Amino acid sequence: MNRFGSYKWKLSGWLARVSTNNKAVTNWSKGGKLVPLGKVLAANKLNETEISRELANLAHQISHTLGSYYGMRVLGVDMAVDKKGKVWFIEANTNPVVRRLFKDFGNKQMYQKVLHTQKYIEAMYQ
Repeated sequence: MNRFGSYKWKLSGWLARVSTNNKAVTNWSKGGKLVPLGKVLAANKLNETEISRELANLAHQISHTLGSYYGMRVLGVDMAVDKKGKVWFIEANTNPVVRRLFKDFGNKQMYQKVLHTQKYIEAMYQ
């Protein structure tokens, strides 16, 4: 329990953004593309199970820590995986644009899960 009450963080969905033309930036405005995480990891001969587990664990740690101190309920956690499979934390967004991002991604099941989670949070805390 923390000073904001007891709650459990839930991973609603994830995806990979990849750069184009060997750019370091993956933003849409700079030509970045949405790709399934497993596809990107497989293309780079990286262990999907191990890296997915590490990404999920790190996302939960970051969310729990920030949520404990600041009472956050929703976070978009941006991370990177380098060519050697090392996971890097980039930033946490307190107001992520999840609806559009996951809708455009095209995974209907994940999009529905994200919407369900968002509606639950809105009903509980707003």
